[in-house]
Amino acid sequence: MSLRLIRKLGSIVRGGGSTRDVALGVWLGFALGMVPGANLTMAALILLIVILNCNIGAVFLSMVLGSAVSHGAEEPLYRLGSWMIYDAGLRPLIIELADTPVLAFLAWDNSCVLAGLATGLAGGLVLAVVFSGMIMGIRRAVVKKKDNSDKVEKASGNPFARFFLWVFFGPRKGTLAESLEKRSPIFRKSGLYLVATMVVLLVVGGWAVANLKLAPYAEDAAGKANGAEVNIANLGVSLHGGSVSIEGLQVTKNKVPKLNRFQADTISVSMSVSKLLAKQIVVDKIECKNLRLDQVRAAIGEVIDEGIDFPDLGSDLPELGGEDKSPAEEVLGYIKQVQAIKKYVDMIQD
Repeated sequence: MSLRLIRKLGSIVRGGGSTRDVALGVWLGFALGMVPGANLTMAALILLIVILNCNIGAVFLSMVLGSAVSHGAEEPLYRLGSWMIYDAGLRPLIIELADTPVLAFLAWDNSCVLAGLATGLAGGLVLAVVFSGMIMGIRRAVVKKKDNSDKVEKASGNPFARFFLWVFFGPRKGTLAESLEKRSPIFRKSGLYLVATMVVLLVVGGWAVANLKLAPYAEDAAGKANGAEVNIANLGVSLHGGSVSIEGLQVTKNKVPKLNRFQADTISVSMSVSKLLAKQIVVDKIECKNLRLDQVRAAIGEVIDEGIDFPDLGSDLPELGGEDKSPAEEVLGYIKQVQAIKKYVDMIQD
């Protein structure tokens, strides 16, 4: 580890990146090290490091330093973050972010994350200016010394000296004189290609999930929980729309396998994607079509575990439909059936 740190530092001094590349690496690397945990803030910093033409050696060194500072100053960072949220007037903004889709995963409501980001960016900026200026000063001094001394020029061409420098400071890209005039693009092409690839994979992944045959897996899991065969004609999941639809659902009674505990032509569940991305699960709508209890199956269902006990959903529940039923009686009967099914679902979850 010590040799690796020496090589990283040596490669920077020997010409590893322009002044701007080194400064960007120190700035973002230190901020990354100061942010604790896994969250969207850390992901955003990593994304910037990948896209921007940062010096990776500088990123590594400053990240190690930032992590050490973050762990050593955990209590002061917590106090600073609490002051920023509650005393500096940021609480309304933090609450708004915590309820905003995607941005909720920034985790700025965590005092250590907020303070770590603030001190990391501020401290990293100071370190970037000082460190990059120091590196460039060393490079200029070495180039000047080399140009004015034949001995230094001769020693730099010695194979043994070059091997020593390679072992302890790593390979050098170009000469020190070239690094002083080096101008690199602000964006890293490979980083942009990587981000584009990730976007494509996310789109393809969402399409694959939407077209994946999930019904057999759901039947197996639900059957084990129910203690008897569960049939699902089709199961659809939409990540974009935040919806789940089940068609042709039949749940066998494990005590009386010739009957379905309940069955439905269609069950649709719509969830709020914005709330889900804000770390909240909110079901907007549940729609059931032709929900029926204790119906005779076309074929006797397979019993997996007869010992599992569930409430008899059909007991003392009014039948739905019929000319002698008033609208109020229909609604009350439907509510009682839904309550019975909810009790059954709660028992499965337990």
